[in-house]
Amino acid sequence: NDPVVDYELYKSFWGLQEPLQFAEKLFEKPDSWLSFHSSLSKLLTLFVKYPAQDNETQPWAEQEPAPLRQAPRSRGLGVQLDDPGFRQQFLTQVLIAFQAMEQEVSSRGKTGGIIAVQSDSIRKEYAELKRLVE
Repeated sequence: NDPVVDYELYKSFWGLQEPLQFAEKLFEKPDSWLSFHSSLSKLLTLFVKYPAQDNETQPWAEQEPAPLRQAPRSRGLGVQLDDPGFRQQFLTQVLIAFQAMEQEVSSRGKTGGIIAVQSDSIRKEYAELKRLVE
């Protein structure tokens, strides 16, 4: 029952990197947030549906080979998504981006960050995504 890791998921996953690095760009175009929300929601649903197995090994057991850190193909992404450490790094990256969205964007008295000035529907979707990530 492994998740389907195809080119679309690969493209979607790596497509999240730019918005996670430059969160303010999520609100420059109307469809940017929709695309981000859709991609991240699908990925988080996969994480919940297919939890990573963090098998504890005994100290005397032979170490498993290190997982791939850079996946040049969608097949490599499947290995990465099974790695609890990789998932943790990704979710940490998402939380850092979310924190950036909540921080003040200017010194002109605006509080609550860039997410606070978005529509109610976007703020609701944001809150749901944040709950899933936490």
